[in-house]
Amino acid sequence: MSCCNQPGLISVDEAVNMLLAAVDTLTDYETVPLLNAINQYLAQPVYAQMDSPAWDNSAMDGYAINFKSFHQDQPFTLVGKAFAGHPYKSTVEHGQCVRIMTGAPIPGGTDTVVMQEKAQEVSPGKITFSGTVTQGDHIRVQGEDIKQGKLLFPVKHKCSATNIGFMAAQGIPKVSVYRKLKVGLISTGDELKPLGATLNMGDIYDSNRYMLLALLAKIGCDVHDFGIVADDPRLLRETLIEAREMCDVIITSGGVSVGEADYIKDIISELGELHLWKVAIKPGKPFAYGKLSQTLFLGLPGNPVSALVTFYKLALPAITKMQGGDYQPPMHLSANITHDLRKRPGRAEYIRACYTTNNKGELMVTSTGLQGSGIMSSLTDANCFIVLDDVQGSVSSGEQVKVELFQPPLL
Repeated sequence: MSCCNQPGLISVDEAVNMLLAAVDTLTDYETVPLLNAINQYLAQPVYAQMDSPAWDNSAMDGYAINFKSFHQDQPFTLVGKAFAGHPYKSTVEHGQCVRIMTGAPIPGGTDTVVMQEKAQEVSPGKITFSGTVTQGDHIRVQGEDIKQGKLLFPVKHKCSATNIGFMAAQGIPKVSVYRKLKVGLISTGDELKPLGATLNMGDIYDSNRYMLLALLAKIGCDVHDFGIVADDPRLLRETLIEAREMCDVIITSGGVSVGEADYIKDIISELGELHLWKVAIKPGKPFAYGKLSQTLFLGLPGNPVSALVTFYKLALPAITKMQGGDYQPPMHLSANITHDLRKRPGRAEYIRACYTTNNKGELMVTSTGLQGSGIMSSLTDANCFIVLDDVQGSVSSGEQVKVELFQPPLL
């Protein structure tokens, strides 16, 4: 029997589906300058404003001619030049040619560009061409890339840097995007200290908050950093109430386990509703989800690797949907593992690893060493997860394993 059929323990896929069912996409959106749309999701479709190219133009440096005038070794009369920003405006007559540069509009009366390597000036202003010339050579035809009115990007499309450039080429100065998701970030624990502080015995620097701030910035969230909050029920309650009024999502790290100083679960239960999930995932225990009025609450574990894995595997799909995107399940590849791995059935394990290819082009994968939930070097040296399902046991060197390549925002 799968561990996930045991009472109180659910699979990663079940947890993701439950979270997705519990959240809605933001309904409000804003029109922003094009550059501000990076990593944001479109709230309205974007259509081509013009043909691309907007006119027939030269694909290379050479000479524009009328193909009917072409005869091997018969000279053409050079009558002018055409540049991208300075087109030749007169009509080219039979037996004439125009020196043309890449991107320049095709002059009237011409229908072919002969590359400059085939040209020879036999006397001043007289040009002959050698080799094969075909009508229509080296011309980019108006609209061959995009026709005016064509859908460029649908609603829910996430704007990348290349998308921004594409829309800029269409002369689009602004787009409508779902507003940025407001995320409140809270680190909990008396042992946490800010960078620059002196550490006493038992203290640690607050790495989770910096890691999560960076991840949330990469996915285009508007983050309110509530800093480190001590293990004090009154302070935690006040901070959560403040965050509830300001944010769409509250993310905490630490404080949702069963320790004596883990107060958050009780406060969330008092102020709203809490689901403390036992997800069949390693690392990543425990993970909490709830609601404070209309604000989504996501409680991540305090250990840094567990916080990262649960954010990436559980929190990110829900955040993506709220932002306006469609969550896409990860793509898995098969690779040959280079060493033995010990595992007990019971939970899906996400083992930090590096993939490479051997001289045969085969995908090989090696774990990054120690896999404890506090071993941050296992993340910094990794470019993928080895995914061992909950029912799976140990694997031996040379076996095929499932690999999940890192995707944004981990990259």
